[in-house]
Amino acid sequence: MRNYISIVSFFIFISGHFCLKAEEFTLISIENFELVKRLKFQNRFGPQSLYITKSYLNVPHPIPEGQLIHFYAVNPKTDLMSQIPLLRIEFETRNDTIVLLKSNERNPNEISHEFLDNTEEKFPFTSVLIYNLSKKNVVGVFTDNLVKIPSNEKKLVTLPKNQKGTFNGKVSFYARENDNEIYRVKSSSWRIKAKNKVLLVITDCFESNELKFQKFVL
Repeated sequence: MRNYISIVSFFIFISGHFCLKAEEFTLISIENFELVKRLKFQNRFGPQSLYITKSYLNVPHPIPEGQLIHFYAVNPKTDLMSQIPLLRIEFETRNDTIVLLKSNERNPNEISHEFLDNTEEKFPFTSVLIYNLSKKNVVGVFTDNLVKIPSNEKKLVTLPKNQKGTFNGKVSFYARENDNEIYRVKSSSWRIKAKNKVLLVITDCFESNELKFQKFVL
């Protein structure tokens, strides 16, 4: 009887251990890269693919215990992987993380990455993290809440919720370039559910001198 109880307790412990949520990373590219559209890497489940086309939201993957991943470019014609890693990412922590890919400012042919904390403490549900990568200062209006987002800065906005824990409201953005007048650049209705949050990346469109908004619902 004691042996039976010990075996049952062991399997309960093991089941509970493997049911714990692993810390994950979510890879997002905010640009297109001319020669590469897909990456491959290996984890304990086998080979995995990630797309690095602009605005594509990849599914999350567990962060390995070693906190280091090598990503290999995939040839779009042959589907073969490169022999040398295109990207090497070493995670600073094993917390839930967003990996943002963009061109290297010094060398546009290289891919650089930036970490964004995706934990509930730093980036809670029913909130929006705004990352203004444009050269213009931006103002966001969330229903009646006015938020300033200077150029190259981030701002976390906690949104008001209804009884269901959902945000429903009008969201508008205004921009100001140098000392010119403020003008509205975007306005729309948002609905964010209780178990969702939004990453909003603002960039310049140099061809039209306008702003581009990339909205990722996580």
